Amino acid sequence: MTKTKKVRQQVIGFWWRRIMLPATLVLAAVVYGFGLSQYEIRLQQALAQHQRTVGETAVQLLIGVGRSIDLLVSMRREGSVVETLFSDENVAPSDGVFQGVIGRRRAVDQVRWIDENGDERLRLQRLTDDSVVRVPQDQLQNKLDRDYFQAALSMQPSWVWLSTIDLNEENGVVEQPVLPTLRLVTPIQDPSGRARGILVINERAYEYLDLVRRLAVADEHAYLVDQRGDYLVAPEFNKQWGRQLGHGASFATENPDGWAAVQSANEGVISTPSGYVAWQRVNTIEQQRRDVRLLAPDLTVMSVISRDQLAVMQADVRNVWLAVFTITWLVLAVGVHRWASLVDRNRRIRYLGKLEQAANADRDLRIARDAIEAAEGHARTLQRSNRDLDNFAFVAAHDLRSPVRSIRTYVDLLAEDAGDELSAVSREYVERLKGLSLDLDALLDGLVRYARVGRDESSPIRLALGALIAEIGREVLDARFTLDVEADDTVVLPRSVVDLIFRQLFLNVVHHHSRDQGRIRVRSARQGAFVRVSVADDGDGIGPEHWETVFGVFSTLSNKAERPGLGLALVRRAVESQGGEVWIEDSTSEGTTFVITLPADASIDSAQAGAARR
Repeated sequence: MTKTKKVRQQVIGFWWRRIMLPATLVLAAVVYGFGLSQYEIRLQQALAQHQRTVGETAVQLLIGVGRSIDLLVSMRREGSVVETLFSDENVAPSDGVFQGVIGRRRAVDQVRWIDENGDERLRLQRLTDDSVVRVPQDQLQNKLDRDYFQAALSMQPSWVWLSTIDLNEENGVVEQPVLPTLRLVTPIQDPSGRARGILVINERAYEYLDLVRRLAVADEHAYLVDQRGDYLVAPEFNKQWGRQLGHGASFATENPDGWAAVQSANEGVISTPSGYVAWQRVNTIEQQRRDVRLLAPDLTVMSVISRDQLAVMQADVRNVWLAVFTITWLVLAVGVHRWASLVDRNRRIRYLGKLEQAANADRDLRIARDAIEAAEGHARTLQRSNRDLDNFAFVAAHDLRSPVRSIRTYVDLLAEDAGDELSAVSREYVERLKGLSLDLDALLDGLVRYARVGRDESSPIRLALGALIAEIGREVLDARFTLDVEADDTVVLPRSVVDLIFRQLFLNVVHHHSRDQGRIRVRSARQGAFVRVSVADDGDGIGPEHWETVFGVFSTLSNKAERPGLGLALVRRAVESQGGEVWIEDSTSEGTTFVITLPADASIDSAQAGAARR
């Protein structure tokens, strides 16, 4: 190995140990922390969605059950039912009234009258072809031992009893094919007030079970369990109806921690060894009405995120941020390697004293500078194409400020430790890198500010524009400027948003006003659901070809390097985040007029927003 190669390897190894190792550790920690926070955000969003879904499903179930209750109550109150069933001449009760009841709701499978001895006296049955027949007398059964008949014995005349949803049984055997059934029972009296048994509606429960699956976030999350914890709806069909079909599958036995939580509260979300469970109990027993009293067991709508599904979510987040880490690390590694190579080239220039090598180093520095400028151009293009990803831009810009400051620190250390060993040209580049890092830090700060616009979670309040604009003017404008405000209208916005809009407009006037004295005129007028505000100055004006571009991010017509060109971009972003618009209405050498539309009320729909367009 030649001496030159050995020295080169030593220089590159030194800078890798000095920069890359700490930078890799910092980058890994930042990416890990950010990935973890993103996973938590996605998890909380998913849990909130599942909680909303089970709540909406429970409400829809209550509405459906309410329609069936109304049907049963109306049948009990029907005078013709009592006259038909209990008239003195009635030997074989007429089914005419029952025919009308079963025809009013297609989900009704059976309508029955069971007398006080538990004997079925009349039963209408809906067949598979949707026709309705009266069951022959010799096929009627005694229901004395059924739970709904026993429950009805202690019921008052105005009470209604609801069964849990189970599979229909005929003569003690589960009907095939299986028919999920909901039973509604109410006592019935003859005209003399004597208890004469019960009226029963058997309703096909497919409507409720399909509702649970249809409203679920996805089929694999849909669950409905009864008061025992048995599955009525589950992604695995072989787990349903465990008690009646004999296989014993039950949420209560499979997830005892989750079942204990479900029994302790009407709604909630809990983490269990099996995953996260969001639930909402269908509390029909608490839905008391003035005309009836309901007796019913609880059903519970649940949405379960299993550990396997959580693992998939974690893998998705991990893969995204592993890619971010890899790309960032490669860019940093290429830069450090390039820098180490340049340092080695400068060392060889000093050792060998060859001017030709100095020229090569200068050429390489120019190539590196062109590469940096090209990379910055690509970065700006990427930023424009992805400007809708506000959340990512905000977090990325915020977290990258720490590495940028670390780079500036390492550049300072380089200048301090190796300053005497660097050539004058190299020291100039070090100073230039320091300046570029300061500029980059300022740009990231501006990007954070830009991304934060629209994130204000403070509640909108009604603001008097005139007083607020005058107050902002006193804070921003110096003695050179006169502010003329005639704005008697009010808007409903967060104060911070209105402050940002007019503060940036006034600062734009101050920064670009070239005369000794200046005047700003503000006027407002109500236009439908919006307030139209015009801000006119007497500055140098803006050419028509720049009327749109001045609102772009980092766009400025000023030659002052310290102006990042974010003021009017912040104004447009703040206005549009509230459903308004901003544009230049007129601009001459005598001044420029900006027009802003802001919502006058707390809620603006798309139709109102369109009406306010210029």
